[in-house]
Amino acid sequence: MSKLRVCRKAFLLVLVLAALCLTCMVTRSEASDDCDKNWGEFYSARAHLKLADFRRKVIEALDNASCSSEQRRTIAQDAVLAHIEIASHLPLDQRLAIYESATRFGRPWQLLEVMGLLLQTKRQNAEQDFSGASQLFQEALVDVQKAQAGALATDEDVLRIFHLAQQSRFLSPVFVRGSNFGIAARGIEVQSTIVPTSSFAIALQ
Repeated sequence: MSKLRVCRKAFLLVLVLAALCLTCMVTRSEASDDCDKNWGEFYSARAHLKLADFRRKVIEALDNASCSSEQRRTIAQDAVLAHIEIASHLPLDQRLAIYESATRFGRPWQLLEVMGLLLQTKRQNAEQDFSGASQLFQEALVDVQKAQAGALATDEDVLRIFHLAQQSRFLSPVFVRGSNFGIAARGIEVQSTIVPTSSFAIALQ
């Protein structure tokens, strides 16, 4: 009889633990749904917000305990892409500040690419920085290899960034360290070709 009681108690304990686990799973699922719903509604209305208000809302969302780590990554990625979109409507000399403020939420390859493009472009009161641009493009190639789903780069993206890195590296007045490993992982074969300097100059105009 004592063994039977022990078995019954153990069985009841298992049932209680299972019920608690199920409750936790349901609660977590509901919280996750609320996070997606709230962020989706806010992100859809972002065009009507000032940048400072948008950033404040993003920070609130990232601090929301109901959002999972994966959801926070998505929110941060969306926030960076929104900064890029906002900057695209501004004069060139105002974009870098927006890009730099976006780095608070991450440095995905999309942001690194547009920052690199800006640094190698002629702007008012700013010299072209081919060295800095090349380093940003190389960092973008590294990020491409570890990008999460939803931020994946196509082979065309990888080739474009690779050529931008090589181009700015070639035009830099100082030596820029770097390697081609960022593109090798895609199985894309790159062959060296002698290109006249004038071709680079034309591409940058």
